[in-house]
Formats: sequence, structure tokens, C-alpha cells
Amino acid sequence: MTVLASTRKSKKFKKVDVEDQRQKFCGPFLCRVLSNIPVALLLLFMIFLWSSSSIFISGSIVHVCVSSRKLDNLYCLSAGTQPANYSIPLLQHNDSEVPAEEIASARKHVEEHLVILRSYIPKSKPSDCDGRGIYVYDLPPKFNKDLVSRCHDMITWLDFCKHLSNDGMGEPIPELGKDWYNTHQYSLEPVFHSHVLKHPCRVHNWEEAKLFFVPFYGGLDILRWHFKNVSNEVKDMLSKELLEWLEEQKPWKRHFGMDHVFVLGKISWDFRRLENGSWGTRFLELDEMQHPIKLMIERKPWEANDVGVPHPTYFHPSSDEAILEWQSKIRGVHRRHLVSFAGTPRWPPKGIRSVLIKQCTSSPNTCKFFDCRDQACVKPAPIVRLFTESEFCLQPPGDSPTRKSVFDSLVAGCIPVVFDPFTAHYQYPWHLPQDYRKYSVFIDQEELKMSDVNVIERLMKISLKEREQMRKYIIDELMPRLVYSHPNAKLQRFEDAFSVAVNIPKTKMKNHKKAGTEDHQHKFSGMFLCTILRKVPPVVLYIVFVWSSSPILISGFIFHTSREAVSPLNSTPSSTVVNSQVHDGNTSFFPFTTLLLSRSIDKDKAEEIAKGRKDVEGKLAVLRPYIAKSKPLDCDGRGIQVYDLPPKFNEDFASHCNDTIAWLEFCKNLTNDEMGLPIPELGKG
Repeated sequence: MTVLASTRKSKKFKKVDVEDQRQKFCGPFLCRVLSNIPVALLLLFMIFLWSSSSIFISGSIVHVCVSSRKLDNLYCLSAGTQPANYSIPLLQHNDSEVPAEEIASARKHVEEHLVILRSYIPKSKPSDCDGRGIYVYDLPPKFNKDLVSRCHDMITWLDFCKHLSNDGMGEPIPELGKDWYNTHQYSLEPVFHSHVLKHPCRVHNWEEAKLFFVPFYGGLDILRWHFKNVSNEVKDMLSKELLEWLEEQKPWKRHFGMDHVFVLGKISWDFRRLENGSWGTRFLELDEMQHPIKLMIERKPWEANDVGVPHPTYFHPSSDEAILEWQSKIRGVHRRHLVSFAGTPRWPPKGIRSVLIKQCTSSPNTCKFFDCRDQACVKPAPIVRLFTESEFCLQPPGDSPTRKSVFDSLVAGCIPVVFDPFTAHYQYPWHLPQDYRKYSVFIDQEELKMSDVNVIERLMKISLKEREQMRKYIIDELMPRLVYSHPNAKLQRFEDAFSVAVNIPKTKMKNHKKAGTEDHQHKFSGMFLCTILRKVPPVVLYIVFVWSSSPILISGFIFHTSREAVSPLNSTPSSTVVNSQVHDGNTSFFPFTTLLLSRSIDKDKAEEIAKGRKDVEGKLAVLRPYIAKSKPLDCDGRGIQVYDLPPKFNEDFASHCNDTIAWLEFCKNLTNDEMGLPIPELGKG
């Protein structure tokens, strides 16, 4: 676990009497109780709590979780609901070692998330800003502007400042036209920021807003440390300072960030550093970031609040006419290459890229290979021309599944050939249609690796009519919503990528608040409890938890606090009791029986539980053959000896029946040879 050293000056505290400190910490009565508990006993209690609870560690926060019969989820001393699963699944480009059933299950899970995300898409374009106000935080410069000012030191082999000029669009490309700019793939944050500042629904009073935009340049923050030898604490510092700042803001406190939007210009995995890793930050793994919407160029597919948005391309139309003009140009251009591929080989040497390069170079009359080594693809114009002259553009995964080149090819009217569903189909539910066959060709990379599939030959089999239908859909329907227009553009006919990305969260928030669903109430109450619990000492929380989840029974001068524990195998509740005695007004606590806490069962224990049940069933199968098929006729060979035990082993217990169960007069149940009192209303039996 990392420790972050803050550079802020600590507050000066006034001298306060020790007794006043105690009373502020836990109240006068509780302090008197706790001060009477020996340190050794308190230490044993904490060890017991630790050993009998499920422990979750997230960043710098430790969740000690127990279960309660009053709560559906785990009850955590540092949070109010069950913490998220903090394990980080790695993207496996080589899925051959993963069972096919697991892959199918994972993809089904992702598709279920996509259905939810697509359900937020409005049926029509919003006509006004009624109930759709956007508030843009004016963050301290260190969270955005100062990062841009360090652009010269951002990437050592590249003058990144050129790409951040013109509101993040980069320098103009005159040879392509007035609406073309040399936009870097990591420029999304300033591009988006410049657009939202000029959005017609922007409000300056946060109480009028339904959506809150946080212009934190988290991608640039990561980028400046990627290739420098600095500690993880340094990498995480700025993002943690941002969350500390946000937690002091009233809009954030109102809904705990659920109506806040972050735009991040790098892939999700750069913000989800492995526990023992050094690449990237832990920004998206922090508890506070589980509720806001995160728009990014590559999402974590099974994270519901991660939404993929298009990579910024080189085309930033300044008007509807500019879009219409480009559509007309790429609709009528002569495409002299059936297939093209712009890229370089990647690890492993015999990976999918090497296979595609070999197939492409083996068919020079059909496929055009553009080698991007030696920074040949840094200049946009040759790439745009290549895609504009091609029918199909090969888009294999690179360092991660997604590629900016997918959107460059779609803007040029080139049909992308995709080899991994996580490249596009599972990434951009708001900008790309559910039916990927409308705009792309999919060839599974595993099929390509395991067989002699020739991609070029397969693409040649696609008819001209099919190609024309796909290209018409790409140019007329899809392309306008994949480009980020110029910040000063006033589009009336088309929605660009920015408008789509902003209008849908606004619709989501508006419907979400209007519905007032029970799910929202649960999430809100859980987050509110989380905030409260973090400020309360763990010992106090545990005492309150036991007190609130237990019926209090009084018998004489003995207070009985009972708990229910659930066996994981049969889910049968069993009572356990913690007693406290009163002597001369002083309360002392001691355990009467072991306090049983229901422990959480993870998936790894599922097989163990199943085996346990199977063992039980096996023993039952052994016992059942002893059942006699008929009633015995006599006692021949069936004599029974009954021990005459000393009274302390049986009769003496019955004589103390009034003390057996504190809240019940148990002697009545032991009359009539332990059958209890008669029940006349049910009959003499």
C-alpha cells in the first residue's frame, strides 16, 4: 500500500484539554466506558475483529466487512455497501489459453452492459436546454492549464505543444483543407473542454445544472510520467488532490459525484495500475471514482460507468456545409486499393500484425501496405489519402485493442476490418450501432492464428453491392457523429461526436432523477453512509453495529445482546449471545459465547461448498440403508442399556430450568416428562 506525502501545510490546532479531546472524539459516556477497558483486552478485541471479518484493501482505504441480517450486502467499517471487486482483469490478446466457455461468458457480460448503455440514447435530438444545464468546474490551473504549459516535456521524442495548439486540435494541415488539423490521439481532454465551455446549455449557477463537467486532464497527467523514473506516489498525487478538492464542493456532496462527468484522453488501463505495477495511476480504482461517468478513448468493457468515445481525428468541420462537402468528395473518389494496412509489426513476432503484413505484401496488386516505422505515419496527409483510396482498411489491435486508425478510416469512407470485438464493437455504444456488420467486417483473430485464413481472399469475396451499402451507411449516417467539430462551429443538421457524448449523459441524468428509482436510493444512501462512516473511529462503529443489529433482552441485572449467524452451507440462522453485567453502576463487557460473524464467500470457495454438500449427501446415502423395511415383532437381540448417570449430568440441569434461557420460563417446557404444558385448544395429543 502506498503512502502519499502531502505538501500542504498542516493546520495549527489550539491547545485543548485532554478531557475535551476525549469528549469530542467519542462522547463523554462512551469515553468513560472505553477508558475502563484494558489496552490488552482492546487489542484482543481488534485481533478478533480482524480475524473474523472479510478484509478488502483499495488504495489507501481498508474495508473491514461483516454481514448483518439487516443488510443485503456486506457491512463495512469504511463503507456502507459491499465494495467493488478491485481485481483488475488484464486484456489478453492471446485468448487461446482461456477456455471458450469463459470467453463466451465474459463477452455476454459485456454485451449486457452495452444494452444498458444504449438504453440511454434519446430517440430524438433535444430541442432545448430545459432541465439539461451543464456546469463546468473552474478547476485550479494545476489540474489542466499547467499540464498543457508543460507540453515541451510531455513526450521526450515529440514536440507535443504543436498538437495542443488551437484548443487541442493541433496545427492546421493546408494540403487537406481548412478544416483539417494535426490532432494527436491523446488530445481529447482539451478538445472536449473547449467544446463544453461554448455549449449552449452551459450554466454558471451550479444549482441550475443537471450535469457537472470536471475538466481534469488526467491523460496528460499520466503522459508526463510515462517515460520518467518516478514513484507511484508521485504519479498518483495530482489525481488524489483533485478528489480532495472535489469533496469540498457542494455539487459533488449533493449526489456524491453520480451526476459528474470526466473526460480522459488515454485508455482505461492507464488509470488502473496493477497492485504491484508501475505503469499509470490508480485514479479509476479509487472509491470516489466508482460513481461518476467516465468518457474515454478506450473503456474497461465490463465497467458500467466507463463509456468509450471516438478518438479525435484530423477532421474538425466548421459547419454543416463542410461535412456535406467532405461526404460528397469521399462518396465519388476512385478507390484503387481493395485493401490497405498502415502500421508496424508488434510483439510477438509471429502475431496477427505480422501475419497481415505478410499476406498484404504477398498481394501487392490488391493490398497496399504503408510501413509506419521511422515515424512515417506521423504526417497525417499520406494516411488520409491512403484510406480515402481504399475499400477496406485492416485494423488489428496494437498496444491495446482500440486504434485511432479505426476512426481515421471511417472518416475517409474506408470499411474497417476488425479482428477483436474490443477494438470497436464493445467500446463505443453511443457512437457505433449495435449491428457491427453495417460498418465493418469482423474476422476473429483466433481464427486467423489457428487456421490458414487468407484475409485478402476473404475480402475479395464480398460483393460490390455489399461494399456500396456499407460505405453509404458509413458516409451518410455514421461519419458526422464520429468527428469533433471546430469549437466555434454551429452545426444544425448534424450531431458531432461531442454532441452525442454530452446529450446522452444529460438525458440519463434527467431520467435518472425524474424516476427516483429504488436503485438510485440504495446507491445514494450507501454513499452517504460511506462518507459518514469514514469519519467515525472503527471501535465506535463496531459497537454501534452490534447494538443496532441485535435485540436487547433483559433478565435480572444481565443484559443479553444476541446476534444471528448464518451457516454458508445451509443458510440456517443460529443465535449467539454477548452478555454484559452491571455491578455498582459500572459496566464491563465479556464474551459469553463466541460471536459468530457471517463471512463472505467468494467464487473461489464455490467448489469447496459444492464438495461439502456432496459429502453430506454421501453420508446420508450411507445412513438410509439402516432404516428397517418393517416394524420389529419382538425384542430378540435388541436389548437397550440405559446408564444411570450422576444427577449433575441431567437432573440438576432440569432443576435450574429458570436460568437456562434468560428470556423464557423454561421450566414450563420441561413438565410432563419434558413434553411441556398441555395445549387444550389443539386436543389431548
